Amino acid sequence: LALGLAVLLHPALLRRLSHLLQRLAGRPREEVVAWRLRQLAPAAALAAAGWALHGVAGYFLVRSLAPVPPGALPAVALAFVAAWGAGFLAFVTPAGLGVREAALTVLLAPFLPRPLDALAAVLGRLSWVALELLGLAASALVATRSAPPAAAADGPAPEEIA
Repeated sequence: LALGLAVLLHPALLRRLSHLLQRLAGRPREEVVAWRLRQLAPAAALAAAGWALHGVAGYFLVRSLAPVPPGALPAVALAFVAAWGAGFLAFVTPAGLGVREAALTVLLAPFLPRPLDALAAVLGRLSWVALELLGLAASALVATRSAPPAAAADGPAPEEIA
């Protein structure tokens, strides 16, 4: 998977894909940002770490519902990541709603009894939504603290007129 992603993210391939899409869209050929592999590598590593943490968090969510052996961690983690991917691919539903949960329920069936696999899927969705809202709130807080102060609505200050 990592090798496949590295090939797909290779700058030469991205450049060719960009030119193909521009040609198909009937737009003049423009050079996109010239990414270099050494610039993409840290971002890809950070994204991979985020997906790994997502999977490990899913494992602990499942483990909170039923005893799951530590050896099941890779399979359960991969189930959470694969369900997330299934939600991305289901572009006809908003945020993969229902598709992600159905995929996760099926993928967790070997590790959890029937009602608990569905519960894990619902709890997974709720935790995803809660974390996204937390991230949104943190972003809004940072944006309001770093925004310049608003100008006075009454016009220029008296000392600016003179």
